[in-house]
Amino acid sequence: MTDLLRRHLLLAAIIAGLSTLCFAAFYLTANALLPSPPEGWSWPLCIWDCGWYQSIVERGYDRMPDPRTMSANFAFFPAFPIGVSLLMKLTGLPFVASGLILNALLSWLFCWIALKYKSELNLKDEAETTVFLAAFLLSPWSLYNRIPYTEMLFNVTALGAFVFWSRGNYLAAAVFGVVLTATRPTGILLPLVLSIELGYRERHRFVDLLRRPDGRLRALAVMPLGLAAHIVFLYFHIGDPLAYSHVQEIGWGVSLGNPLAVLVAASVAGLKSQYGAAAFLLASAALLTGVLLRRIPYSLAAVAWLAACVPLAAMITSQPRYALALFPIYLVVPAAPRVVRFALIAMLALGQAVIIYFWLQKSTALI
Repeated sequence: MTDLLRRHLLLAAIIAGLSTLCFAAFYLTANALLPSPPEGWSWPLCIWDCGWYQSIVERGYDRMPDPRTMSANFAFFPAFPIGVSLLMKLTGLPFVASGLILNALLSWLFCWIALKYKSELNLKDEAETTVFLAAFLLSPWSLYNRIPYTEMLFNVTALGAFVFWSRGNYLAAAVFGVVLTATRPTGILLPLVLSIELGYRERHRFVDLLRRPDGRLRALAVMPLGLAAHIVFLYFHIGDPLAYSHVQEIGWGVSLGNPLAVLVAASVAGLKSQYGAAAFLLASAALLTGVLLRRIPYSLAAVAWLAACVPLAAMITSQPRYALALFPIYLVVPAAPRVVRFALIAMLALGQAVIIYFWLQKSTALI
């Protein structure tokens, strides 16, 4: 058992390390191809939402929106800023370096969990798991799993909560679930979907289960505490428990509507909107294929699809990030023939190099 643990930790470190080195190489290459940056020796990775997380770490949560833009950093959840802040105190490094290191460490944890609990992900062996991890970590949209964004924390906590709950380790599942729901509001989808799945399985004795909840139900009941803690904090800090949602509407004009209408409108709009629509459709097709091939567990497919649908109900912007940076869709890659697998991974890696190049130029299509 100890030898197997060491093997998984070492293999996870190799996969995570090599994918991180690829990201670094792509970043340095993009810097060499671009003209000299306006400040410093390299183009910054920390742009767009990264600045909001940095503001939370450096000055805490705002009490009022900015009077000019009506935006505020309490639209963003606390788990990732807390993690970066702790690493900054331990290492003395600045925010961006700490955020990059934290996401690199989380990618190692992600690889280890996937290797150790591959059967819960419908992966047959280490070879298939390695293919899945390579596709996920080298994909163009794994850029968001590298930079100081919440994607990597969201992915690893969703993975941990799912596999530990499936294996009956309910304490670990609850811990991962609490951090998940404190990372992004869509984290609540996992305990919700697992609750529906549990209710269907136990439909003949569901009332008895509610009367005498077992470890499965208790773990699911604990998972939303991350979201609940942020809501309580906002109530005492600002006076509005749903300020994270309200500021999205007044500051960014984000309000939920009909996701189908948004998708149809984006499909006939400009190239940027069409890119977002294509990302959602591609993710949906991959998830459906994975379910039909029994490569993606039903609950993970549902969570990944709904996590893309929720922001789609408001706008098409950021849809590639929400739809294609989540790990479940890459579980379908090992089902492809061997030659196709390697060709696909090579294409994904090339795409990551391209997307990093445009990210450094602050392409609005990548917000």
